[in-house]
Amino acid sequence: MKNKILLILLSSLILLMIINASSTVSYSINYNKENNIQINVEQDPLGDLMEPDWYHKPTNYAQLVSWYQTLEDSYPQYIEVFKANELYETGIATGGYDLYYVRITNEALGLHKPEVLFLGGPHGDETVGTVGMYWFTDWIMSMVFTEETSNEYSDDYLEWILNNREIYFEVIIRVFTTCLF
Repeated sequence: MKNKILLILLSSLILLMIINASSTVSYSINYNKENNIQINVEQDPLGDLMEPDWYHKPTNYAQLVSWYQTLEDSYPQYIEVFKANELYETGIATGGYDLYYVRITNEALGLHKPEVLFLGGPHGDETVGTVGMYWFTDWIMSMVFTEETSNEYSDDYLEWILNNREIYFEVIIRVFTTCLF
């Protein structure tokens, strides 16, 4: 008897959920028709908000490294891209890759400042941090060396960071396992 009651209750609950969901869908479809709202399922609802024209994701590791090297060419006194495996004589990484690091600091003021290290892609399926590190580097350099102003930050503070800190990025830890590209 208890099993029958439980079965009836569960069936009723599922039926109520289905009825509720279908009425919601019907309502939204009717609302869209009444208000001449057309939905293009191929169009990204967030559009340019999530992917502005200037933002790109690299297609491979070599391209990401070349982006950093381009920044190094643009800001040679502030950015250095180097192969840590050659510097520390550890050999080529698994898969035949060099392990690139990036240092951001005002090199004219010397080294041996407080340091911070950011790791790119410690897990192969975590790509936001890897690409975000590049765009952060691009952003901080652009903001310090342009006349653009903002209410959220001070150019003087960003320049202070470059003059008084060493920021290190490991471009990607495990290049051979990354799903970035």
